[in-house]
Amino acid sequence: MKVLALDTSTMWGIIGISDDGVPLAEIGIKSYSPYSKILMEGIDFLLRQVGLKIDDIEGVGVGIGPGSFTGLRVGISTIIGIAYAKGLLVAPIPSLEAIAMNLTPTDNLICPIIDAKKKEIFSGLFRYKNEEKLYRIEEERSWKPSELAEKIKDKVLFTGSGITKYGQFFKETLNEKAAFVSKRFWFPRGSILAIMAERMIQLGEGVKPHLIKPIYGRASDAELSLNGNKE
Repeated sequence: MKVLALDTSTMWGIIGISDDGVPLAEIGIKSYSPYSKILMEGIDFLLRQVGLKIDDIEGVGVGIGPGSFTGLRVGISTIIGIAYAKGLLVAPIPSLEAIAMNLTPTDNLICPIIDAKKKEIFSGLFRYKNEEKLYRIEEERSWKPSELAEKIKDKVLFTGSGITKYGQFFKETLNEKAAFVSKRFWFPRGSILAIMAERMIQLGEGVKPHLIKPIYGRASDAELSLNGNKE
């Protein structure tokens, strides 16, 4: 099965293609332009590099967040358009889980963190229970760093770009429980995302395009302002 998957939940956008569980190609784009201007160009470029056309794609997946409101909407709408045009189901992939999957199986907790602004982080807790399956221990959402730290009772591997801003806090709070992976593991990989999507589709976890919903992780600024809660 040839699968195309993408994630635009952060400034680092990714696109990947796999075929029967084998990665074919991937690109990552640190974008300072709206994804609406560059995403389809990136997809077309990647398909050309592996000698495929969009009609060759048999499955699609998309990162559903949490993350950037605008980025998520653009990425999800792009994949929904492709899925509708080709009559495909979509694999909805939690973006933090995709980051956690960068790490090989370990006995430790895995904690991806992304700066969510407003003194919060997008995060969740994961743990491997066998060689391939990653299980969610705490849901992906916005957390206050101190609130998340209270949930961590075992040794944990932190990953994700939020380490830049909050790594020192967790190091001082959790002491020897906290370990940090290198920057090359901080962002989702397009090839891993595509393989995750293929596995989900094969397990019957793909959904109709109109059922894809983003995980925003918290209310938008507009919603907070409307409710009088904006900081």
